[in-house]
Amino acid sequence: MMKKSSRMKTILLAGVLALGMCLSSMTAMAEEITEENQATLGNVRTITKTLQLPEGMNIDSDLTFNFTATSETADAPTATIQSVIFETTDFNKTTADGDTYTNGLASLEETTQVTFGNFTKPGKYVYEIKEKITYQGAPDDADPNTLDTYAGEGIRYAENEYTMYVYVERTDDEDAASAGTAADGTKLTITAVTVTKKGDDANGQNTKLGSIDFTNVLYQNGGGDVKPNPEDETQRDVSLTISKQLSSSFGQADIAFPFKITLTKSGTETNATASYSVEKYLANGQKDTTFETGGTGTVTVGSEFEFTLKAGEKLVFPELPAGTRYDVTEVNSTDATKADGYIPSYTVTEDGGTPYTQNAAGSDGTDLSTGSRLVGEDANNVVFTNNSEDIAITGIFMDILPFAILIAAAVAGLTVYIVVRKKVRAAR
Repeated sequence: MMKKSSRMKTILLAGVLALGMCLSSMTAMAEEITEENQATLGNVRTITKTLQLPEGMNIDSDLTFNFTATSETADAPTATIQSVIFETTDFNKTTADGDTYTNGLASLEETTQVTFGNFTKPGKYVYEIKEKITYQGAPDDADPNTLDTYAGEGIRYAENEYTMYVYVERTDDEDAASAGTAADGTKLTITAVTVTKKGDDANGQNTKLGSIDFTNVLYQNGGGDVKPNPEDETQRDVSLTISKQLSSSFGQADIAFPFKITLTKSGTETNATASYSVEKYLANGQKDTTFETGGTGTVTVGSEFEFTLKAGEKLVFPELPAGTRYDVTEVNSTDATKADGYIPSYTVTEDGGTPYTQNAAGSDGTDLSTGSRLVGEDANNVVFTNNSEDIAITGIFMDILPFAILIAAAVAGLTVYIVVRKKVRAAR
């Protein structure tokens, strides 16, 4: 009985040793590869990089994006991902048309591949795939949402994190791509690569995907080197300026002309009800501290904002994202707040382009709207000019009438004096 028990122990020990050797050779083979599940597991090794940028913006310098593949499995070879580069020649805003943009954004795509060193064992190998923040010299641990601290323009990085599972098996197929050689000299090949995105569904569980995608958004404020008062270098540059002029020197500078403006958000703006500050500058180039609250107002996208401008005054938006659109209207209805006879026109400059001039279709009392106009990365402004020629003569007459009466009275008095004096002399 003792001999039989000893023999059983020997057999069990041999079985345990054999099982251990088998497990060690399999490394991390948690999921057996079969012909049935091989197609399901897939072969996802391509990374698609999408760069989005708004209307009115170019790529001013080549942009390089890098990725990391960190192994989470012992004895895994290094995984390498080549950088993706978007060059300045990849996009030209001046040749783009309406079909180029979707929801106000143009999308550029480049792809790169995940490649692996030599595997030495069959098994399932796990890698974590991320994008590195390397834009404009920012440190690796920089907050993606504060990159405009490092450059005049910003980039909103994708925060995607992927887990890649690489399945490696022995093979005697001469046509199979080699992924390395096992210790016993057996050829190894990658039979499947599958990818999941962390926290991709409502339950926070990993979801198997057919692709690896990273989408980044390039953004900056509109406007070039433009100041409310060009002679004051201490003023900051602004995104959009709307100003009022009178074409005749006989126009009345104290008339406040009514306007209204509506903003449409840029494709880079994530807040559907975003608001932007607005300021008013007087004809002398100084900020109007009586405008709105302490000299600064707020305009919400999609909401109409009313204001008035006198000759030489400007409405200024200091910071509007490139890609923002606006529609400004001079409300030219005749009422008691302004004189009759002013016919409006406007000249608009979009994104530093050639100025475009539009005259009013009707006469005094006709509103004049710019229609939808773009705030680009270069100069953006609208100059409304009111022609007062129709009222120039009347204006002159009304302005000098009191003086004319005084002068006429003086001349009449002098004439009477001379006539009377002559008669007195003649009587003597």
